[in-house]
Amino acid sequence: MMDTKLEKSKKKNLTLKDFKESDEESDNVFSFTEGDHQIVFFNGFTRSPKRFIQVWYIEKDKKYLKDESIMDWGVLKNRSEIDRRNKIFWSVINEFYKEYFYEEK
Repeated sequence: MMDTKLEKSKKKNLTLKDFKESDEESDNVFSFTEGDHQIVFFNGFTRSPKRFIQVWYIEKDKKYLKDESIMDWGVLKNRSEIDRRNKIFWSVINEFYKEYFYEEK
């Protein structure tokens, strides 16, 4: 019997510890790679600060963008707003993780 992605992967939710920071200091790109998919997040700026979350499919030496989510990432003053935004951010990452790294039976 073949192992499914769910059986191979022991993690249920990703955390910052699972992500590897890019080698270049100015990049601030964090990535998690497992199998033939990669989740990447980084800060960007288009009129206002944004945080980009991307899922890439890797095939030999080529990468294809599979999915992307862009969140507003401006400065927040209230701790409750920061906690809410962080909770949404990690739920988006973990939804991508479940969708692209798990295979339901």
